[in-house]
Amino acid sequence: MVIKRRKFSSIRTATRFCSPLLVAAAALPAYAQDWQFSPEIAAGYEFDDNAELSIRTDDVVELNGLLAEASVDIGYLSETTEFGFTPLVRRRTYSGDPDFDATDIDARMRYQF
Repeated sequence: MVIKRRKFSSIRTATRFCSPLLVAAAALPAYAQDWQFSPEIAAGYEFDDNAELSIRTDDVVELNGLLAEASVDIGYLSETTEFGFTPLVRRRTYSGDPDFDATDIDARMRYQF
């Protein structure tokens, strides 16, 4: 009798342990999700014929330089949730006047349930 009890006890313990795992494994397809990473890098040339927006035409500051931009769109999509995060870094470098050089940092986030 003692042997049967141990056998029954070990089966009960195994059932208690495996049941939640089986339920969780069966529920995984219901929570199907999709992560997406979309990096972007851009470079260009920029020309500004009136950088200070002056109304006078005798002291107009003209600039030309490089524009570089990097961002990544990180997204998560499931049956009930949509999440997105997009950090952006933009760098402007002007060879004629470094006082106008600038670095812009931006981050956008969206969430929908």
